[in-house]
Amino acid sequence: MDINLRTAELTGDWERGSKRREFWNPEGVLSSVIEYTWDAVTEQWAESSLMEFYIDAYGNDTLTVLSTKSGEDWVGTFAFRTECIYDGRGRLIQEISFNGPLGSELENRKFEYTLDESGNRISTLRYNYESDWVLFQRSESSFDHLDPEVEEITYTRSGEAWVELSKKVFAWDDNGKITVNEYQEWDEGSGKWILTMRDDITYDTYGNMVLKIAQSLLAPGEPMTITRTEYFFNPAGKRDTMVVSVLDNESGEYTPTQKQFTRHAGDYFIHYDTICNGEVYAWEGETIPAGGIYRKEYVSVLGLDSIYALGLQENPAPTTFLISGSTLVAQDQEAM
Repeated sequence: MDINLRTAELTGDWERGSKRREFWNPEGVLSSVIEYTWDAVTEQWAESSLMEFYIDAYGNDTLTVLSTKSGEDWVGTFAFRTECIYDGRGRLIQEISFNGPLGSELENRKFEYTLDESGNRISTLRYNYESDWVLFQRSESSFDHLDPEVEEITYTRSGEAWVELSKKVFAWDDNGKITVNEYQEWDEGSGKWILTMRDDITYDTYGNMVLKIAQSLLAPGEPMTITRTEYFFNPAGKRDTMVVSVLDNESGEYTPTQKQFTRHAGDYFIHYDTICNGEVYAWEGETIPAGGIYRKEYVSVLGLDSIYALGLQENPAPTTFLISGSTLVAQDQEAM
């Protein structure tokens, strides 16, 4: 569950903004999301919308249903549906998207993909539906020798010709994590690419994103808006806090504008260790006298139940044994 706080426009105080609760199926796939809004009059969270996701055998989202609350019931109102076509190797090569009132969705977009031998998507054709499919954009992607995508250029139709529209540039670290995500737009007047968005991302030693510096150009000639997003993790390695700050160009300081707190369904962590027979083991303020499974339950500041378990293996004391032959040996001497 994600809870967002935002700064009030008049007072600058923190106030509740929205809440998002996620539901996952046993296979670990997101199945639905409920959005809530804060009612300042009743001082309660009110359910505002429900999104349900239907995934095919290849893991692609083929149907999203949006519902709103009517009394105590959810009523489906809108749907996003996708028809996926795969090649003989199970690789996605075409998508046709539909959207509209639930049960009456209409064709919207079509995407056709060309893949290389490694399965990388090197070309994308995009169509709009206007009584028939009309090709309006194409994208060409390039990859480095390790396969991560490093650039994607999108072209648009101008009569019978293709002209540059936008470009994405990516950089990756040695662990396959994206460190730079840059978006540029083609300026016909200057004949140059103009930077409009760039994310610089930092990770910790566990591969968790801990910092993102985002630059965005809202209008030509205006200074870049720079936003810093910091991510914090609980001892189980799950992200539980996000803080968003905006750079003040005059003071050079960041001002926090949004906070997001995530409540997980519960954390379970187990630690394994060994103990010799007859010894005791100190754990979480207790003295453990023997092997077995022990557990402690904790409640976080958000009211979350978490379990810390100890799997203690007890090693038996060695059996008595006799030593025969010589019991004294000199250095570098072998004895039987």
